[in-house]
Amino acid sequence: MSVLLLCPFCGGEADYLPDRLMAPGAPPPVFCDGCHASALDAEAWNQRSTPAEVAALRAEVERLREALERIANHPEANVVLTDYGPHGKQRVWTTVEQEARAALAKEMGYEG
Repeated sequence: MSVLLLCPFCGGEADYLPDRLMAPGAPPPVFCDGCHASALDAEAWNQRSTPAEVAALRAEVERLREALERIANHPEANVVLTDYGPHGKQRVWTTVEQEARAALAKEMGYEG
């Protein structure tokens, strides 16, 4: 069996599910002893994003966050943002009017 990496969510030790829980011939599923995250097999469990992929995703999230902030601050947008979470920085869109959608389309260059 493959060596399992630590859990990508909590850093806990990973282990294979017992053989008696597997279908005959199927690769053994993997689970985290700490947070109970799981994967269908060791290949899926050990798959990780490269630092370049993570950086590209973070840049895209920041770009989208900035676009949403511009829309939320648009005078014609009827947007309600609610703080939640342990850090109070996360926001949830509860309503977005048509003007906000049009502003986003214009911002992204999709307006005809």
